[in-house]
Amino acid sequence: MLTFKKLVLYFSTPVYFLKGQKLLDTQPRLRTWVVFGPMESGKTTFVKTVLYYQNQILEKYGISFRNVQFFDVESFVKGLMTNWKATVLNIFIDDAVFLADSRASMTKNNQMLTQMYFYIRHYIEHYSRQTRLINVFWSAQSVTAIDKRVRDTATLIVLKGMVRANEKILREYFFPSIVRKMQMIQIMSTIDDKYKSYFAVSLQKSYSKVLKYKPKPYARFEQYGEKPEFKVQNLYKGVFKEDEEISS
Repeated sequence: MLTFKKLVLYFSTPVYFLKGQKLLDTQPRLRTWVVFGPMESGKTTFVKTVLYYQNQILEKYGISFRNVQFFDVESFVKGLMTNWKATVLNIFIDDAVFLADSRASMTKNNQMLTQMYFYIRHYIEHYSRQTRLINVFWSAQSVTAIDKRVRDTATLIVLKGMVRANEKILREYFFPSIVRKMQMIQIMSTIDDKYKSYFAVSLQKSYSKVLKYKPKPYARFEQYGEKPEFKVQNLYKGVFKEDEEISS
């Protein structure tokens, strides 16, 4: 029976590859978690909780790891060319920066991000030879904000809450009964936060289930790039500067 902790163990750690305390992999493996949900549905909390439990397991087995979060495409590209000196590399990509809405899907930045994603294993294998497992966590409010190729090749698709406009697409990954159940959970979560502890998971389109977990968002990230709040500040500064020049 699949549980949240088994999900973490099987799909985010290399522990099940251990034999005689040695990793069997000679090339890095890639595990992709795509997490969908509206604002305040607990997407970031979910990712941090996964990594909290994962980090505990890795520490138990003496496996080195790094948790990194990138705030722009430039830092992400540089990150792929970095020697992380860790067996497990966890990468978090948040839609608040890269993919604010579906209109961004054809921008040069998004195209570059998607293209680089499919070469992650090759870059990491070349620049960070110690790394044996790469976990990439994508977080998005809209299903269409993430390239379909990424969705279709993801190891896991996680639904933290319903977005009405995405219902048709979600049925490609989740059974209709799961979608209906998550619709009800989404409504109840606006009344009581305890319903945010539920999520739906889909494994390669052939298995989907609603699970419950206990949020423990204690994992910490090394953060790279310009944070979104500073980007907004710079945007406003530019607007105010233009207004001052016009008024003068």
